[in-house]
Order: sequence, then structure tokens, then C-alpha cells
Amino acid sequence: MASLSQMKQELFKLAKTRGFVDSITGCTPYSERALSGILALFAQLNRIAWDRIPLYDVEKLQTTSQASSLIAGPGSYLSEYLLLHRDQKEESIWGGMPADMMYLSNDCSRIVLFENKIGSEVGYDPTPESNQLARQLDYLASLQRDQTKSVSLVLITARSMIDLNWYQSDFQGSLECNERGKLVSGYFVAWEDVFNATIT
Repeated sequence: MASLSQMKQELFKLAKTRGFVDSITGCTPYSERALSGILALFAQLNRIAWDRIPLYDVEKLQTTSQASSLIAGPGSYLSEYLLLHRDQKEESIWGGMPADMMYLSNDCSRIVLFENKIGSEVGYDPTPESNQLARQLDYLASLQRDQTKSVSLVLITARSMIDLNWYQSDFQGSLECNERGKLVSGYFVAWEDVFNATIT
């Protein structure tokens, strides 16, 4: 099996080959953060064909639908979006972790938080009750109080990491805690599918 460093370098090379590069500078991605920034830019420029990107079920890792079922209608794509809070308790849970990318439909009825992980650890506590994914799910669940919004967490990673169940137990465990999965939909997306869906 390839090392983590090799897996990342292969992913960055594939991004370049498929034209997934910064439209402003022509620079190729070299980190998780760079990939997220280019994704937000391409999405805002309507250069992502969401109907060509499969969503993978967290439990069975099987295709359930396409990303276009979440990204529906005009909206905004925000990189490093600050998760705002109503009080100090919420601030202590999610106030210090901006979203890698957030999709907000124009009427704010659809919200998708994209968490980009290519081998990096799931942050904060190691337990499914309070790790980084749990905190993001809690943020999204807090937006669902009036039951009028569609809120989803998408963990975007390399296809090989999905196949190797790299983040599955963390993600599934956090979804199952406190019935978060009843309020928030969770999915995996493969970066390779995003590159294949890039409109050049």
C-alpha cells in the first residue's frame, strides 16, 4: 500500500491533470486547504457538475444518490466559513473551527458543510460524542431546530481512503450519537469524482 504522502501527491497530480487548478494564479493544489479553496472557487463559478458526483452512504459506503440532490438551486459557496454561535456554550463546541467549504442556497433552506480530510486526524476529542465531526454535526443540528432546513455534512476525501474505511468509524459513530443522524444527513464524497466532474 502507498504511504500517506504518496497518496496525497498522487491526488494533487490528478487534480492538475484534470484541470482542477487555481483559476487566478494557475497554481496546482498542494494541501487540503488549497483543494478546499479551489473547490469553493470552482463551485461559485459553476464549474462543478454536481450531478456527476456520487454520494456514498457512511454506513455501507455505497452510492446513495448524486451531490446534486444536496446542491439544489442557486446559492453561495464559502471557503473557511466561520461557524457562528449564539452563546458561550456553542462557541466552546464549534466556534473555533471554520468549515472547509459551506454551500448555502439563496433562501438558506439548504446547507451543506464540506469537511476535507486527506489523511489528517479527526480533531478534538477522540470520542464520537465530541470529536470534530460531532461538533460539526451539532452545529448543523442546531440549524435544524425548526425542521425547515435540509442540512448535511459531507466528508470529502481520497477514493482510496473511502475504500480503506479511513474515517468511517469516526463519522458513523458521531452520526449515531445523540440521534444526530435523524437531524443531519452525512455522506462521503471522493476527490477523484470531483475532479471528473470539473467543467473546464
